Amino acid sequence: MNRLDIIRENGGIPPSGASKDPVSGLLFYVPSAAYTALIGMTDSPFSATQHIVKFGYAEDAEAAGLTQEASNWNVKVIAYHVAEFFRMNPKGTLYVGVYERPQGAVAKTFAELDQLQAFARGELRQVGVWDGSATVAEADVLALQTKATSLESEQTPMSLVYVGKTTKTAALTLALRRAGRKNVSVCIAQDGDSTLFTTGNSGSEAVGCVGLVTGMMSLAAVNESVAWVEKFPSGIDNPALVDGTLLSAMTKTEKDTLDEKGLLFLLTYPAYAGSYLNDSHTLDEETSDYRYIERVRTMDKAVRGVYAALLPKLGGKVYVNPDDGTLRADTVAGLENTANQPLREMEKAGELSGYKAEIDPQQPVLSTGEVEVVLKQVPTGVMRTIRVKIGFAASV
Repeated sequence: MNRLDIIRENGGIPPSGASKDPVSGLLFYVPSAAYTALIGMTDSPFSATQHIVKFGYAEDAEAAGLTQEASNWNVKVIAYHVAEFFRMNPKGTLYVGVYERPQGAVAKTFAELDQLQAFARGELRQVGVWDGSATVAEADVLALQTKATSLESEQTPMSLVYVGKTTKTAALTLALRRAGRKNVSVCIAQDGDSTLFTTGNSGSEAVGCVGLVTGMMSLAAVNESVAWVEKFPSGIDNPALVDGTLLSAMTKTEKDTLDEKGLLFLLTYPAYAGSYLNDSHTLDEETSDYRYIERVRTMDKAVRGVYAALLPKLGGKVYVNPDDGTLRADTVAGLENTANQPLREMEKAGELSGYKAEIDPQQPVLSTGEVEVVLKQVPTGVMRTIRVKIGFAASV
């Protein structure tokens, strides 16, 4: 009897598990009155001891009382940013942490990020930090960077976007001192911007766009620019959140300085609806937050994957050639395949252009107990500039 058999095989590439890339957090620092109002709302999931709540849908937040109809201005802002996150990424997962803002001369340490990441069981991939009532200060950015480095050392790296208000002078001063930053992007909230909400705000606080930016980052593949106009149109039509008083007071050179030093703004492109994040003017890693965001998110994902893949091997047996003490070929091949596995998945998802793991078999593992693995990654590129030459010709 005739028969045609088709046997499905995966070619040695294991299927991807559920991605944690969209898992995000929003951390809010609010005045005491705002926190009291938040925990006092009917059916509020927040309390004096419960500062963090997980939301899987925008409706969850609305049911918890986070709506723009709230009487307290800061609660309105929290509701707005939560709604903006889910507007950009309806399938995202969001952990919201709300804490009272440190008073007086008490400096922020951003220790709340540890609590937020612990509550999320280490799954947060990006977090937006909002403090619209405080001027973006160099000390805050440095403290946030210190916290980011600490989280990275604990194998829970995540991208951080800090939002606060600022003035032209303060923004330029901050920008010029940030050349050595690492995991932190600063997203300026326009100074005194209260036009989203017409009541309950004295004009001393700023709304910003932290929910929008965090939502964009959660929606983007790790290798994608959040300034990709086609894929991430923000749809903001409020002119006060686009450019605003701060940028309108600046020269082009000053704007370029802020942009190149990694301060993020919203702007509009003529003849294209919606608002977008400004794209960097340079590909230099030290002066381009957009390039940095993509490269760091890609590298962070690779680090997490390789860490999880190789950790079970720690303390295991390593076979060597008895004649010269070099690593056996099957040992090298097995470890290289293990290290390659998460990168293979990333390449399959279009997040890397290529990769390679290398292990030198000449390593003196018997005397050191150490095996060094070298991983090389070829990133996926981004079109930051499109240059078009157009003109008339006698023929084509």
